[in-house]
Amino acid sequence: MATVDPWTSAAFCTYCSRPLTRPGRLSDNRAMSVPASEAPAGDFRAKTADAPISAQRGNGSPQLATGRSAESTPPPYPIHRFTVAEYEQIGRLGILDEDSNVELLEGWIVPKMTKYPPHDSTIDLIHYLLAKLLPGGWFVRVQNVVVTDDSEPEPDLAVVRGEPGGYRDGHPSGPDVGLIIEVADATVGRDRRKAKIYARAGIPHYWIVNLEERQIETLAQPISGGPDAVYQSRLILREDDSAVTVTLDGAIVGSLRVRDILR
Repeated sequence: MATVDPWTSAAFCTYCSRPLTRPGRLSDNRAMSVPASEAPAGDFRAKTADAPISAQRGNGSPQLATGRSAESTPPPYPIHRFTVAEYEQIGRLGILDEDSNVELLEGWIVPKMTKYPPHDSTIDLIHYLLAKLLPGGWFVRVQNVVVTDDSEPEPDLAVVRGEPGGYRDGHPSGPDVGLIIEVADATVGRDRRKAKIYARAGIPHYWIVNLEERQIETLAQPISGGPDAVYQSRLILREDDSAVTVTLDGAIVGSLRVRDILR
């Protein structure tokens, strides 16, 4: 029996909470949900791109199965969802490391998406443009952790307070962040869903640079409503629009031409 991770539509084994299917275009790492007390030694990451992972533990490493994947039927009892503290403990134990290519979203450990050249090139471009206009006391972090009450997403870009090197003792959280930007190609659905995570954290501005639809979706004015937190303002800018403004602490500090970002 299995349950389904809402972020990836991956099926998880009810008994060991390991992933049983590979959903769509994902990275070479699978979604995982294993309580630290049950985590086997060794590497969780499957080395074969399209084979499901067996629930058998064997010598402590995942075994590749050749049979059918499990049904995505919810179990009669809840499976484990991780807290931020548990997720960080898993990292400290070495079960996950910087090569695991996962992030924590609303208690689920999910794989980050495969990176494609247009995606990475757009990140480089926005980083370059932002760095030229930010005032002192702010800088850009690229694909690094932002911590919230129930998540540790790694957004493509985050404009945060302070100076580079200033977060050695802890990741930035909502009050430290002025703007988050996600660049979406095949990930736009996931990035729109992330809006409620960022709104709950009180992050004032969130952009989705939607490469497939050639537009920038800007969200602002978060309202914290528990699980249903939303941004009150949503504006879509397309290539024929002039510019998107960068606002920090309620003041406009500059603007970027939409065409320059989507070129």
